[in-house]
Amino acid sequence: GDHFRGSEFLYSFLRAINAVDDSEETIKKFAGAKVTREKHKIDLLIEAEDHWYIIENKIYAADQSSQINRYMHHIETIEKTRKNNDNSYVLRKISVIYLTLSGVRPSEKSLKEFKNEKKENIARLIISTEDGIPLLLASYKQVQSWCNQCLTQDYVTNSPALYYSIASYKQVLDRLLGKAAAGIPPLGGQCFPVMSHEDFFLSLTD
Repeated sequence: GDHFRGSEFLYSFLRAINAVDDSEETIKKFAGAKVTREKHKIDLLIEAEDHWYIIENKIYAADQSSQINRYMHHIETIEKTRKNNDNSYVLRKISVIYLTLSGVRPSEKSLKEFKNEKKENIARLIISTEDGIPLLLASYKQVQSWCNQCLTQDYVTNSPALYYSIASYKQVLDRLLGKAAAGIPPLGGQCFPVMSHEDFFLSLTD
């Protein structure tokens, strides 16, 4: 937070993992987007104007039975309840993002209703339910590349707190991905603590 870039980082993060397109209409719908942690037991939940993004963050933990489906159905219930209470309410779309170190697919016991598969490109396999809710496979290698890109932006290098937040988080990713972490170049003579995955994502708005 406190980077005064609104939802720009959040949108660019989702763009980096191929979860959103780059249309102006999509960008506008992220104004005022919210990120919550461990809400309804969901690792990260992004609430945009017309879309929910459920992010399941899997690094070393094993999948639980029907885990992804439980999260999906919970958000569907929230949407249907709002619709029942307000006939003018427009149901928001739902996407599930399965984020792992290398972009692997979830176990079958976790998928359950996700049956239909199609390869959109080599890097991303989309699995969907019969009613079209997609599950997107994403990797921390994509997040690492996104961090590298962010660190080249002038508004990042001109803000020591923002720069160190991203650079220190990238060090965490470098270690996780088996790459020796280089020291963070000094900027402004300040030091900032390393952030957890969830805390880092929570900081993507404001």
